[in-house]
Amino acid sequence: MRVRGNLRDMLPGRIDITDLKKKFPDLHRVAEFARGAMAGARGKLYITGGFLRDLLLDRTPREIDLVFFGEVEDFTAGLAANLGCSYFALDAGRGVYRLLPRKAGSISHLDITTPRGDTITEDLSQRDFTINALGVDLISLYEEGEVRPGQLLVDTTGGYRDLTEGRIRLCRKGGLEDDPL
Repeated sequence: MRVRGNLRDMLPGRIDITDLKKKFPDLHRVAEFARGAMAGARGKLYITGGFLRDLLLDRTPREIDLVFFGEVEDFTAGLAANLGCSYFALDAGRGVYRLLPRKAGSISHLDITTPRGDTITEDLSQRDFTINALGVDLISLYEEGEVRPGQLLVDTTGGYRDLTEGRIRLCRKGGLEDDPL
């Protein structure tokens, strides 16, 4: 499927942490909590999916998608308490949780999942569309200050190129059935 028009000139081409801190203060709190919760641990936390796609299209995301390499239920419970959110399991067997802010803000919800695979590239390759198969290590983002394609942006399916060319492609056959969210 092709989207009308060429987005190449419209894409900002980078994600600046200063803008993120202003627009999404809760994301900064997520990063700070994750940094503390993972101190000394080998966990990783990635922003993925539609949040990144929308930022790169210069749209305002309404949700945050996170992939956590670690004990996701404990991390989710701690994060919910830290942010003052309620949370529930969307699919506890697959390690999928949703946090809901108690008061209205810039974000309607946060989804936290366990990775589908041993690495972020394996997880992203299991997504529905290539434009949703993008990832950024949240802690590295806050340390580096910005993300440019080819730098901190994990894109093994060509999703960024598809965004610039206005194209929507499946990551793989069966992707819609396996990734219903």
